[in-house]
Amino acid sequence: MKILFYSHTSKISGAEKILLLLIERLNRTRIAPFAVCSGEGPLREAILDSGVPCRAIPDLEARFTVNPYKLLRYSGSVVRTALALRREAKKVKPDLIHANSIRAGLVSTIATVFTGIPVFWHLQDELGFHPISTIIRFFVLSTNRVRLVAASGQTLESFRGLLLRSARVGARSKVVHNVVDTNVFRYNEEARSRIRGEFGIGDGEFLFATIGQITPRKGQKGIIEAFAMSLPEIPKARLLIVGEPMFNGDQSYFDELKDLVIEMGLTESVIFTGFRKDIPELLSALDTVVINSSSEAFVVVGIEGLATGLPVIATDVGGIREMITDGESGLIVSPGGAAELRSALVGIAGAPGLRETFRHNGIRIANERFNADSFVSSMEAFFETAAAGKDRGLHGGLLDMESNA
Repeated sequence: MKILFYSHTSKISGAEKILLLLIERLNRTRIAPFAVCSGEGPLREAILDSGVPCRAIPDLEARFTVNPYKLLRYSGSVVRTALALRREAKKVKPDLIHANSIRAGLVSTIATVFTGIPVFWHLQDELGFHPISTIIRFFVLSTNRVRLVAASGQTLESFRGLLLRSARVGARSKVVHNVVDTNVFRYNEEARSRIRGEFGIGDGEFLFATIGQITPRKGQKGIIEAFAMSLPEIPKARLLIVGEPMFNGDQSYFDELKDLVIEMGLTESVIFTGFRKDIPELLSALDTVVINSSSEAFVVVGIEGLATGLPVIATDVGGIREMITDGESGLIVSPGGAAELRSALVGIAGAPGLRETFRHNGIRIANERFNADSFVSSMEAFFETAAAGKDRGLHGGLLDMESNA
């Protein structure tokens, strides 16, 4: 079976880590993978390093908007990218296409019109309230070639909305939680000493970090503000902000964050690390991972933190509660609540016994529920069912939900 994997970006963030894990661990005796990325970049390089052919096509420039000029420009980009992807698909002749985002799903489905090729939309973000969201749902209703694989149950519900919840369509779906390689993400004492030394952080300093692309949705500004509020009670705390801006407008947000750190007098306490390739080692240097997103599917860094034995403080969005049990494997706070986040930062720093409980439970949960073998097996079974045509036609209501957890 041939599978063409398409990513609308060649940069690497959480969704792209999952794509790489899947490609690298597929059973190559049954599945022949090929890949296409929009543009050159680290994702394409990593796919090529795994021994999988990967072609670069023009960048996809498409965002949610109601601005007529931008909508026309973005639509033109979708069409150009779809034509380029169609040319690549004609060369590969895949049995199915895996599209690693909603945008990639739209492009892939347009690119393969009249081919009958199933297209798997891997839902790694929630579909928010927007006129374009309704158009996307109607688009899914218009074809029986779309399959939905969601990173969390909440992500699938977000995508369905009222329209798809009330409809009967042939599209199939499955919830397959994001995972990590638990052999890679584990505590490393040598890495802890080395990386803390790199940043000049002593043994007595408590190190928080937020890891991910620099963008307003990830809430780095709120973390900086809550961290500043917590310093009078935990003066030896430090904060790493790991990541870089990836998309339109994110650079200005990054500049705003750096200005904020200067204005608040936090230049000695807050460190911007930029993009890091050594996340497994860097996690060992931390004492707590902080996720302050306003929207998430099933954020990968949360699972990475659990597997490493770190407490995770996360906002109550998306599939967070499918990953973390509040007070058992981490702390869940309300999104946008700076005072509540400050209390969580102070509380976890002052509770070594609680951190030990979180460490034990997090490692167990990551190994039992969020391991790479179960993820890849679930995905392969879903692919094979579609390629064999066993999921054609109407099937009990809207969507068939399953989980690897």
